[in-house]
Amino acid sequence: MSKIEFELQSPVQGHEGPIKLGRLRQPTGAEYARIGDPVQYQVLADGGAFPIEHADRIKAYLDACVESPKPELLAQLGLADAMRFKEELLGFFIAARMSLMQPSTSSSSTSSSTPPPPVA
Repeated sequence: MSKIEFELQSPVQGHEGPIKLGRLRQPTGAEYARIGDPVQYQVLADGGAFPIEHADRIKAYLDACVESPKPELLAQLGLADAMRFKEELLGFFIAARMSLMQPSTSSSSTSSSTPPPPVA
């Protein structure tokens, strides 16, 4: 499972002293099934789209996926660090969507691009 670690701009105070690193893990499929998409895209008449963020879902993912600092210390995060966690979290979803757009090398499809051999 993928994880991201970064230095906090404003360390938070934990029981063992200052916490200087933020760590976030990739959401699981089970979490995705339970929480849903953190962002939905509204399609415009001209074919463009704009994102609509669901703050409650983003918070649920952050509560589940932030490994450091501990959940009870997240309220101490400065604005820049809180924004960084959110953007890193949404990056996992962007990467997953991009991977779905890549051509598949799997042969699980039942259709074939080559015609069947002639019948004698």
